[in-house]
Amino acid sequence: MIVGLAPSEGLIMRCLWDAQADLTTSGLVERLKTNYGKEYSANTVNTFLKILGKKGFVQRYKIKGAHQYKALISKEAYLDSQNKGTCAEWYGGSAYDAIASFVKTSGGLEPEEVAKLKELLDEYTN
Repeated sequence: MIVGLAPSEGLIMRCLWDAQADLTTSGLVERLKTNYGKEYSANTVNTFLKILGKKGFVQRYKIKGAHQYKALISKEAYLDSQNKGTCAEWYGGSAYDAIASFVKTSGGLEPEEVAKLKELLDEYTN
């Protein structure tokens, strides 16, 4: 299982994943402010990036004197790992119990979401 992320670390990773490109610290600071309303200093962002580097989530490299940060783990791989871990740890490995809990706590499903879930279930039962 891929190690979990603290909320602020997750926000940095979301910026990288959403950008679908490598970013500088200043690029991350700007995206955090613009997209998430978070005003982190460059020093704060650099601290998170160092932690993410130690955890194996990002790689730092230099282009023309500027450090760039690249996501080493895809959003999908991270979410898959966390979902599997949550399902195993909190729901005894039961996908039904995990899904039922998410549906109940989210306030229910829209009709189009129900249709999509039915399609997904049909794929796995045929």
